[in-house]
Amino acid sequence: VRELPLQCKHNFIVEATNSDRSDEDNYYLKFVGDNNEDGVGAWEETIQPGLTTTINSATLPHTIVRNTDGSFTVDQFKIEIDNILAWRTRQVGDDKTNPIPSFVDNKISQTIFHRNRLGFLSKGNIILSQAGDLGNFFFDSALVVTPNDPIDIAASSTEPVTFTSAIETTTGLVAFAQSQQFLLHTDSDTLTPETAKLSNISTYRYNPLAMPVSMGTTIGFTDQAGENTRFFEMFDISRDREPQIIEQTKIVQTLLPSTIDHVVNSRENNTVFFLQKGTKSIFGYRYHNANNQRIQSAWFQWTFPFPIDYIFCIDDKLYIVENSSNNYF
Repeated sequence: VRELPLQCKHNFIVEATNSDRSDEDNYYLKFVGDNNEDGVGAWEETIQPGLTTTINSATLPHTIVRNTDGSFTVDQFKIEIDNILAWRTRQVGDDKTNPIPSFVDNKISQTIFHRNRLGFLSKGNIILSQAGDLGNFFFDSALVVTPNDPIDIAASSTEPVTFTSAIETTTGLVAFAQSQQFLLHTDSDTLTPETAKLSNISTYRYNPLAMPVSMGTTIGFTDQAGENTRFFEMFDISRDREPQIIEQTKIVQTLLPSTIDHVVNSRENNTVFFLQKGTKSIFGYRYHNANNQRIQSAWFQWTFPFPIDYIFCIDDKLYIVENSSNNYF
């Protein structure tokens, strides 16, 4: 940079090569003249000419906003104050120093929010935006890495990994693949691109059709590998040791059919509900904890005179959507 002229043509772009053997430490500078004119000015970091700078907002997850009159608006992700698209553009670097996020041209399986970052699960990657800037998945500089920069980390495993869901815990973000579970965490106080770690914590099979549920201080998930669905509960999640996992369906091995595809939890009532869409039965697991111990639990089954399409819990109520006439109760 010290060899660049103090006067130049406005918007003139150069590539600064720091070493002859590697392109990873190269960066680009643009001359910005005073009053946008040729002559005296300064060099600013910029992007390699000809690179794609934007992400297709039409194919990214959209937002559902509740209006003051009770209606809802479905739209692309926008900044509420300025009402402009919130997905930031790539301003500096090239495909090596500031690459396109890995979810581009790949399927996004879930949207998450972790440590003030918007995140996506895509194949075997967890991608988090800049801290505090939810629509920015690019670095601000190709020269240095800051704590607020986005995180794009891939799972390391001997088996294929495709993340389908994740749940936030005090230890970190627990991500579920079909046959493995991973923990996104850090050993420092802040989660940054340099301190982020993605560790394999368990190798239990998981049913991707039924999303895991948070049971307060534990995580519940199902497995449909056998003749019947199994329900597991994960607890004591730590960065430096494997979590504890208990099969809660051990005492009722033949209760849940292998086709369970919907799990709902009511933490206020300590109850987990299980459903196969289109059937007439809802299965439930009721539990009671005291002093961090499970002192009582029970399984039950409700049968209704109509097929059920969907269930969900709000506060102390379980809502049931009927399949035949789209009624709800």
